[in-house]
Amino acid sequence: MIRNNTYKTHLLFSVLAAMADGILANAPMMALKGFGLDGKEWKLILQLLPTGIAMMLLLWLTGVMAVRPKKLFMFIPGVIYAFSIAFASFSNSAVMLLIMLGLGYTAESMTRPALTMIVRLNYPSSERGHLASKVRSRYYLVLIVSGLVSALTFDYIPVSQQILIKIELFLAALLLFSAYFFMSRLNINENKIDFSNQIPSPLKSLRDAALSIKKDKRFKKYIYISFFTAAGGLAVSPFIPVLLSRKLHFNYTQALIFSTVMVEGISVFTTPVIGKWIDKINVWMASSFTRIATSITDLLLGFSIVIYSINHEMGIVMAFAAAAIRGIVRGGQWVLWWQIAVNRFAVSDADSSRYTGIINFMNGIARIAGPLAGAIVLSHFGLQTVFYFGGAIVMGAALFSLKEYFTDIKNGGDVEVRNV
Repeated sequence: MIRNNTYKTHLLFSVLAAMADGILANAPMMALKGFGLDGKEWKLILQLLPTGIAMMLLLWLTGVMAVRPKKLFMFIPGVIYAFSIAFASFSNSAVMLLIMLGLGYTAESMTRPALTMIVRLNYPSSERGHLASKVRSRYYLVLIVSGLVSALTFDYIPVSQQILIKIELFLAALLLFSAYFFMSRLNINENKIDFSNQIPSPLKSLRDAALSIKKDKRFKKYIYISFFTAAGGLAVSPFIPVLLSRKLHFNYTQALIFSTVMVEGISVFTTPVIGKWIDKINVWMASSFTRIATSITDLLLGFSIVIYSINHEMGIVMAFAAAAIRGIVRGGQWVLWWQIAVNRFAVSDADSSRYTGIINFMNGIARIAGPLAGAIVLSHFGLQTVFYFGGAIVMGAALFSLKEYFTDIKNGGDVEVRNV
């Protein structure tokens, strides 16, 4: 009963969130085209930097979540997210738009560990990857339709882009509020949790995290390697819209087809399959596979700039090939990163909470270091080098993941699926 109700609510939440996220997928193009962010493309990192600080705070907040009801940690940040996007709809400049988006994404990042814990508490261990992937695939399908409608509106409705930006962002805010409202009504299986336990202090959370990493050597390696994966990817991701708009000369619809329809459309079909695979395979093998694919994507995007200068059609084909590869692993990578990998290392609910906090803390540092590094490379060496830089870092992380996989095989633990 809990499993079925959770799935229905999780699905409804994801559909509403996807409708909003489809609109927000066009936000970087709104800044570049709607507000004319010419010559200052590095400012696109403003939508990511605040999320880094928030995710570092999650190291403590996840400890709080472990001994307090999870609903509050979905609904309150979710409402802040919705209001931030509503305020973004009143922006009159690219910088203000990006700052408000950053604040909204910061609040949204605080809901992720709560959702991870809900998945752990309400779904059977043998079905977590499958059900989470199934919901995520539906999310991608709705995201595609919503994003495409939004982009077509900008390209073909003869109304001021800034007016359309205000209307679409306000609609996104309403959808987000609805999504988090319905999620807050879900009954969570928290019967075994003692809510009378004392809330840990931030310093204790930091100390416990350090001890956890020291004690679990496999998780320690996973954290270090994952940092470089995240930083490398985040050095590139803020500047993909610059590639599409400035180098390949895409309009809103073409950019949306590339970044969302192509990527997420393929994910609709591949995510459930990869989710089932993740449930059965070693976490290092799954990680190395998704990281190699991500690295190849970034490198191909860098090459597409050179090829486009020689032959426009071939450059675009190469860019879309990169998007196709990204789409194959996108959903599986998301599920593995946010909902499954932590539960592979954790042996208890408390460990799950603590490890989730550590993952978020590490990701927070990467969300600051990665975009800043990408902006520096962009300013000094150009856009093409940004993609080579990020792709090389992620490839290195993939190779280290593969090394750990073979170490597991050597130690007789090539597949570790913990039924917790």
